[in-house]
Amino acid sequence: MGTILQDMMGMLSRKKVVTPKADDYITLARYASAQERMKPHPKVETELVTMGAIKTFTNTGLATKPISVEDTSVSGTYAIDLSKDNHELTLTGATTLTYSNAPTLGKTVVVTLYIKSTSTETLTIPAGWTQYGGTYTADGSRNQLALSVSNNSASGLVFDLSISNPN
Repeated sequence: MGTILQDMMGMLSRKKVVTPKADDYITLARYASAQERMKPHPKVETELVTMGAIKTFTNTGLATKPISVEDTSVSGTYAIDLSKDNHELTLTGATTLTYSNAPTLGKTVVVTLYIKSTSTETLTIPAGWTQYGGTYTADGSRNQLALSVSNNSASGLVFDLSISNPN
């Protein structure tokens, strides 16, 4: 009995490639909670899903979410629309983040923010948001922020923000 990698390499070398069928099963891994996403060694839960279910999800679930928002002049208060996948922002003055369109109970959304400033504009993160990683760099560089928002019955809305500094 070898490792799964050895088994996969053996199948590839013997050209054991097939076309998936709707009733074929594959393994799906999910984070145990939204907070796990930000941890260095997150806990995941594994489940089985059919190829038919993946096709249905892909054709309906992903097609309805708008793609992005671009705003080249942001100052004051900026409401992150959580129904959008990503936001490209340029700060032109001190800015405080807030949100709109929170997820429904039992759901989690992840939004990516690309934010830069023209010089030394400040970015204020709400006090209730848990921040991981770096800090916002206000020097004209493009910062990447990943915002995970979960709505659960025990804690209500939970905001986790990870900031990647520019290279």
